[in-house]
Amino acid sequence: MGKFYAGNDYSALGRSQAPKARMLGWLRRRKLKVPEFWVYVPDAGEAPDDHALARLFPSGVFAVRSASMVEDSDERSFAGQFETVLDVHAPDGLVDAIRKVLEASASERLSAYGGAERAVRQHVIIQRMVAARVSGVAFSRNPMTGLNEVVVEAVEGRGDRLVDEGATPNRYVWRGRGLTVAPSDGTLPSPIVTEIVEATTRLEKALGKPIDLEWSWDGDTLWWLQARPITGLGDVRLFSNRISREVMPGMITPLVWSINVPLVNGAWIRFLERGIGPTGLQPDELARQFAFRSYFNMTALGRVFELLGMPPDALEVMMGLPNTPRPSFKAPQKLIVRLPRLLGFAGYLWTFERRINPEIGKIRRAIAAIGTADWAELDAPAILKRIEQTLPEVGRAAELNIVVPVLANVYAAALRKAFAKAGQDYSEIDLTRGMASYADFDPKPLLQQIGQELSSGGDASAEIEDFLRRFGHLSENTNDLALPTWRERPAHVREMAEAIHAAEAAKGHENMSLGDALAGQSAWIRLIGRRAQRFQLHREAVSYLYALLYAQLRPALTVLGEILVNMKNLAHAEDVFFLGIEELRNLVSGTFPADPQAVVADRKSQFEAARDVRMPETIYSDNFQPLPEPDPNHKLRELTGVGVARGQAKGPFRVLRGFDDFNRVQHGDIIVIPFSDVSWTPVFARAAGVVSEAGGMLSHSAIVAREYGIPCIVSVESALDLPDGAKGMIDGVSGTVLVLEEKSND
Repeated sequence: MGKFYAGNDYSALGRSQAPKARMLGWLRRRKLKVPEFWVYVPDAGEAPDDHALARLFPSGVFAVRSASMVEDSDERSFAGQFETVLDVHAPDGLVDAIRKVLEASASERLSAYGGAERAVRQHVIIQRMVAARVSGVAFSRNPMTGLNEVVVEAVEGRGDRLVDEGATPNRYVWRGRGLTVAPSDGTLPSPIVTEIVEATTRLEKALGKPIDLEWSWDGDTLWWLQARPITGLGDVRLFSNRISREVMPGMITPLVWSINVPLVNGAWIRFLERGIGPTGLQPDELARQFAFRSYFNMTALGRVFELLGMPPDALEVMMGLPNTPRPSFKAPQKLIVRLPRLLGFAGYLWTFERRINPEIGKIRRAIAAIGTADWAELDAPAILKRIEQTLPEVGRAAELNIVVPVLANVYAAALRKAFAKAGQDYSEIDLTRGMASYADFDPKPLLQQIGQELSSGGDASAEIEDFLRRFGHLSENTNDLALPTWRERPAHVREMAEAIHAAEAAKGHENMSLGDALAGQSAWIRLIGRRAQRFQLHREAVSYLYALLYAQLRPALTVLGEILVNMKNLAHAEDVFFLGIEELRNLVSGTFPADPQAVVADRKSQFEAARDVRMPETIYSDNFQPLPEPDPNHKLRELTGVGVARGQAKGPFRVLRGFDDFNRVQHGDIIVIPFSDVSWTPVFARAAGVVSEAGGMLSHSAIVAREYGIPCIVSVESALDLPDGAKGMIDGVSGTVLVLEEKSND
């Protein structure tokens, strides 16, 4: 017949416990309120007889729930694939309820879900029902993004409304020390929300991994009904443009990307590894292009933090996510092992100033060497050879252009903090005031002079000529060889000069010099102040010379483009920027595998199409597809909901109102549904994405979509009004639903 175990006794089974039942005991041991429960372990899948149940459960109302050996594991949740029967009155209804749960473990729907194709070992939980006033779920991490924020969803009454009925819940998101998302008329009192958040955070720490919890509140007591690991977080990859949009902003052509990634990313990796040792990072892994924009791979950078034993939250601080608390840091074993190397690195950085001038000398010699080249006199192989000889020099200069600005920022931050303690406003201090040599590297003073001359009616031609001689190699982005330099756009210099002069005139006052600010300060502040000032100058000098060296490659590539036009390989000289450096080598050597003009035309078309797209600061997957901006000349219908499964999908919308529509779904369709329960699972296997009018994070749609790896958006008002068969696109992170083409192609 099998055997019944009281909740406290079930743990004696050890590894033979089913995960769901085991976690109930785990919650109890953490002093949380768990409704009284028993676990039935059957022999050969048999249900107990009425007499045994009558003795154990003479009265009461219970929930009879599955506890399969494969359910609620770290890999798969098998959401809704097993059976739960609620409001079962003892003893009369228990046998039928237990039998129903056991029979479901052999159901064909398990194979439709992608699970076992045979019966699985099944235990059964019998748990006292809670007279729930509000029920819901809590996730210790955002199950879609993996970010460190507690997500709570709540509905009035029983929690099965979230999964089985597709109810749209009230949603709370707690980040740092408070709520960042909350309903205007929430169903939960604030103290209960706080209690849920605090318990969820504590339980994640105890479990050692992100956790998903179910709870019910009866108006007095908060009861905990279930706990399981959050599935689907292992493949989350974070990309952010917070840093890269400053060093590599805008759209980047293939040639510039193929040159900059090895040079700049390689320099960053060398800098990091000097401090912590080998990281395993590769230059092409550190950054990724989406829609021709640069994003840093924050997941890869997170591995560097792990080498130091730093908490994952440190990555979110670096990403600048709002309401992220500064993570507590304790010196772990990983850091202690690297401490000697880190101390040596600190000494290297403290004495780095003595290395700057020798390194600057090397950059000047490299500039002189490549600057003597008459590119028009060289053939294509010779130009490529000179470029390849120069790239290592540019790489070394790039590393200097990383270390010096980092140190300049560190000293400036230290000085800002010291002045703040002394009651001095750092923003009112000009570190460079009185430094005559600063003007050798900063174009602003000369632009101000030109602006002054122009504003008084002067011609300023001589000043502009001098400016172009000294700063003509710069552009709006000195890290992008594809952009024309100021030397190529002299009219732009006039515009900049007039704008800067107007801004300075509006300012109306000069900031205090550093010397005046340091008067009467401590010896430590004076030391940091002098270092901050010198490194401000070092930073400008290194940045200026790095840009000058890097800019020497543009005329070489332009001449190479002209040669390739003459050879009928390219249609225009600037097309050279739409081939990578390795592709140029193949083209020059005659081993390019395709028609280069066709390749370039396709990339230029993609480049232009990507100009007007929506680019988020953070991307959560490798296969991100940007959403188009609304086209004013065409109808572009847009709906929004709550993203619950990350990713993007493009394809025809297939509006499903019930089972009769299932056979209309083709692979690649975006299914549009009112809500879903377990019976809808087979259709998910053919879908590219899901749009649902109702639901939340724990809805059947959300869980299955996350485990199938397809995007899902819930709580989309009027979703069923979307035109069936129209081409559309959805973004499971932003919760955006777009109709791209109204006409059906069916």
